[in-house]
Amino acid sequence: MKFIDKRTDQPHCGRIRRALYAIFCGLSLAAVGGEHAVAVEPQQSAGAAVLPLDTDSPAPDNTADNKTADSKPTTTESDDQAATAEADDQADDQADDQADEGAAITRRKLAPFLAAAETALKRFDNEIAGYTCLLIKRERIDDDLSDHQFLWMKVRERRRDGEELTTPQSVYIRYLKPSYLAGREILYVENERNGRVLARKGGRRLPNLTMPIRPDSSLAMAQSRQPISKAGIRYLLEDLVQNMRDELVESDCVLHEYKAAKMDGRPCRHFEVRQQVRKPGLEYQVARVLLDEELRLPVYFASYAWADQPGGDPVLQEEYMFTRLKLNPQLTDKDFQRDNPEYKFSEEDDEQPQDDLKEQLEDPEASKDL
Repeated sequence: MKFIDKRTDQPHCGRIRRALYAIFCGLSLAAVGGEHAVAVEPQQSAGAAVLPLDTDSPAPDNTADNKTADSKPTTTESDDQAATAEADDQADDQADDQADEGAAITRRKLAPFLAAAETALKRFDNEIAGYTCLLIKRERIDDDLSDHQFLWMKVRERRRDGEELTTPQSVYIRYLKPSYLAGREILYVENERNGRVLARKGGRRLPNLTMPIRPDSSLAMAQSRQPISKAGIRYLLEDLVQNMRDELVESDCVLHEYKAAKMDGRPCRHFEVRQQVRKPGLEYQVARVLLDEELRLPVYFASYAWADQPGGDPVLQEEYMFTRLKLNPQLTDKDFQRDNPEYKFSEEDDEQPQDDLKEQLEDPEASKDL
């Protein structure tokens, strides 16, 4: 006998199944938790997301510091750039430290020489108003080393009273040898002749030819590496001190001192500075200086340029010997005037040389034959 109605089969069956399921669950929970156990259905808060269970994917970790031992940070391009910059800074600091250490070593090497040169330079400010001497020199000009030239010099040092120039720098030179220069005279007084030098040609032809020329002109520099405005011991000392402070201190050099030297029969301290590594800006490889022990002034200087070929001998480029040096000989304005009876400058109203002669004088080789 069937008492299932097709129209009500599903609803009635559903109610019966739910009732049986509730009875069964209640009996199971009572068996597990005892007679006081209560079945509680978990509640889900509104709006909470339900994550699907994925057995192939690890459960999400929401704690910031929950890292496994195998996890590694990701390196970005900015991290690489920062690391490179830091490495460059460290390398620069190390290079600076090495340069500072090298400079300190060089200063210690040059200390005796620099101290002697600075002491001599100060003497010109406090003790030496002028001097006379016989200068013997050789200079390389345009790769041509000159013969020994003998020059008689009078030098009066510049003096100032505050901003006022009380004694202008003054230089008189007369060439004695060689024959093609003998009789040449040069007179320079600071702030006179619009900065020009008064020059008497001397030599074999037209020896009395006198004309004002610029101290740095090709004619004035034909037989000299330095203009007359920078002639003399003081400027030599200034160049030495400046080179040691600015250039040699950055170089790798060796200083030797020989105390048994003599110059013109007088005892001297002999210093030699020798560069070990060729670098741009260094004017010479070897420099030799003799300081008169009594006068405490340089009386000899020679510099040698680097050889064209590695391992070659240094090349002499200039040599100066200050002999018969007399300090503070009471020089006066008359010693630096054109009309001094000891000098042979022509009169100021003499006819100026012709233009073609001026052009010929500008040629150093041609000027030797005039």
